[in-house]
Amino acid sequence: MPQLTSLFAKKETRYVYLVGTTDAEVCVVDGNKQATLIPLKAGEGRTVTGAAPWQVSGVQLKQVQIYFQGGRVTLPEDIQRLKLVEQPVTR
Repeated sequence: MPQLTSLFAKKETRYVYLVGTTDAEVCVVDGNKQATLIPLKAGEGRTVTGAAPWQVSGVQLKQVQIYFQGGRVTLPEDIQRLKLVEQPVTR
């Protein structure tokens, strides 16, 4: 599973923010193994709170913008599952 980070960590890791560019369904699992299924409509944003590290998966994952630690995470091509790894916060 690819491990991704925020390039410029500006916020704590207590949440992940998701925005659908099209209708999509995403599963988010936090560090405590709490799974949340998120149905997103195009243009809709949702916040999922919990503990790091985070696992995010979905068939339409490429159609979802993922924000972690205050920055957008760049997704590789053809990805359906990833792990978001915490970086030290820079201030």
